[in-house]
Amino acid sequence: MYASESDQLELLLVFATGMNTIPALGFDPEPTLAFKHPEDTDPSDKAGDFPFANTCTNTILLPVLNSYDKFAENVTSAIMLATTFTAA
Repeated sequence: MYASESDQLELLLVFATGMNTIPALGFDPEPTLAFKHPEDTDPSDKAGDFPFANTCTNTILLPVLNSYDKFAENVTSAIMLATTFTAA
């Protein structure tokens, strides 16, 4: 079963910021997006193939992979696992 587009965006927001809605006065700090390139990560560290979020700084770090399908699979897995973790 796939989540609706709005549900997917909410899950991404929770993953990146820890919040499920945008605050009335906006985010402080503003959310940022950065990229992890293969040459910047240890090849033996498979966690480098997954996104990383810092909810204190509202930053999401996305991996740059050779395959969009692998990227999409890893991002979806990370977001779903993080959402499960925060609900525990």
